[in-house]
Amino acid sequence: MPKQRILYLDVVKFVAILLVCIGHAYNLTLGKSSSVREIIYSFHMPLFMILSGYFSINAYNQNFVSFVKKKAKQLLLPFSTVYVIMTVYHTIVDGFKINVGLLGSQAIALLWFLKTLFVCYLIVYSFKRIPGIPDWFRMVLSCLLLMLVPYGDIMDIRFMLLMFWTGYYWKKYCQDYNSYRSTITVISLLLFILLVFLKKVGIWAYCPFSMVSLMKDPVSLFAQYLIGASGSFMTIGGLFYLCQSYKAAAPLLMMGKVGQYTLGIFVMQYMVLEQVAKKIIVIPDMLIGSLGGGYIIYNILSLAIGCIGLMISYFSVLFLSRSRKVNLFLFGNQYKYIS
Repeated sequence: MPKQRILYLDVVKFVAILLVCIGHAYNLTLGKSSSVREIIYSFHMPLFMILSGYFSINAYNQNFVSFVKKKAKQLLLPFSTVYVIMTVYHTIVDGFKINVGLLGSQAIALLWFLKTLFVCYLIVYSFKRIPGIPDWFRMVLSCLLLMLVPYGDIMDIRFMLLMFWTGYYWKKYCQDYNSYRSTITVISLLLFILLVFLKKVGIWAYCPFSMVSLMKDPVSLFAQYLIGASGSFMTIGGLFYLCQSYKAAAPLLMMGKVGQYTLGIFVMQYMVLEQVAKKIIVIPDMLIGSLGGGYIIYNILSLAIGCIGLMISYFSVLFLSRSRKVNLFLFGNQYKYIS
């Protein structure tokens, strides 16, 4: 049976993957010097992880073997496939020489979110098996213990685990959230704006999510969590009201359709924006300078490249997922129920 879709959540997923594509498009223009990019990066991956935690709440009823098999197929198989493809590609380009350093860095950085999400699933599954303690204690215990684990900050696991638990609690107390949705949305918006301003004037700064940071600079650590959570919930709430007011609008329905393919788009945008586009798109500074307002032009170009990259990735998923083997190995067999 096809899954019943909730339009506003699909639109939220669309916005999240669009922000990923725009964020990666900045690597072709302004890079990290853009304040717009910094704002996007403050909450777009936390938004993804909160959504993942929200949808995870019913997954923990399975036995361990079935749970791991399903999540490995969904998350690790696409990473492994792309990793093999990129390894073969770089080996050929480098004259059939194996670059061990590149292989190691790619194993960590390539599609890092999929691996981080897999680890978060495993951690939450394991801690939910501890009897006799409430979920809030499981959350606190798992996050604190991970801070003590060496290299626990690899792939941003410590920070993302807290966001995953946030999404889990959002779903667990969804009725309470729905009762206060408008208040939470407004508070999240105001808090997000305040935190962006405080970051701009140097009141807090991004720091590793570690026990050392917790001891030395708890304000920055807490602000880092709050800006990710508030940015996520202002987006979730705002899009809920937009979809509630214009639920039959064709653009929103299209966004919702694209949002159903988030995982596949995430995989394909790596190929499209982080590999192909980097090699073929060169924007001369002289051209931008001749147009005037270079900073604004670069931001507009980043937005345009991100949108184009998203649509190319989306249609690539539609085409490639017709093959059962490609759907399995590249997209974790995600799309067999999507018409």
